[in-house]
Parts: sequence; C-alpha cells; structure tokens
Amino acid sequence: MAFESSSSSQQQEPEQQEQNSTIAPSKNKRQRKIQTEEEYNYQLNRWRETGPMINTDTWLNEVNLAELDISDKLDRVKLLHVCELHYYKKIIQLA
Repeated sequence: MAFESSSSSQQQEPEQQEQNSTIAPSKNKRQRKIQTEEEYNYQLNRWRETGPMINTDTWLNEVNLAELDISDKLDRVKLLHVCELHYYKKIIQLA
C-alpha cells in the first residue's frame, strides 16, 4: 500500500508540472491585415521592375536617403535599418 501511494504521488507531479509550465494561448486572435488587389498589383509591378534586392556588406551606406519615400513600406524599412546601423556604430564607439 505504501508503494502505491508513493507511485501515485509521483504520477501527479509531472501532470502538475505540465499544467504549471504551459502558457495559455491568447483569447484574442490577431487578424492579419487583408491586402487589397491594388496593393498586390503595386508590389508585383515593383518586383517586376526592380527585381530582387541584393544586399552587400555596404548596402546601407549606399542608400540615398533623399530618394526614400516614407509612404512606401520598403523605403521605411530601409530607413529603419540605416538608423539602427548608425545607432549601433555610435554605441560601439562610446564603449
């Protein structure tokens, strides 16, 4: 009998650990923004005109900031990467 009670307590421990270690999923599911046909065609035409972007080691230094259009998502991402690069270079210089 003593053997049974100790084994049953051992069986309960992993179950309790699993319950304590699991993370409950969020009740609110995030909806993705639906892309309109116009937005899709714009991206498709841009891809056909420019092709893939090849990023070299110095591509961020070659970006002409005056030519970037902040209403365009890809240009905003380029601007963000340029800012991040210069921020981290400055942090390294200060260290």
